[in-house]
Amino acid sequence: MSGAADDRCPRCGRAFHCGMNDAAPCACTTLALDAPTLAALRERYVGCLCLACLGELATDAARAGGAGPSMDNAA
Repeated sequence: MSGAADDRCPRCGRAFHCGMNDAAPCACTTLALDAPTLAALRERYVGCLCLACLGELATDAARAGGAGPSMDNAA
């Protein structure tokens, strides 16, 4: 598995390494996002988001009770 930051998050612009094609499961598989959040992400962004953004969105969705988090970068 390469640690190289070879992708750029379309939400925040940070460089990161997407592990989707690595031998081990990608770190993003440890996060749980509800169906409305996943649908909104797929509609708004192309490609993977960094783990920091996914974690923030998962936390926002959990706090909102699945009402859908803000897709905008708060940073």
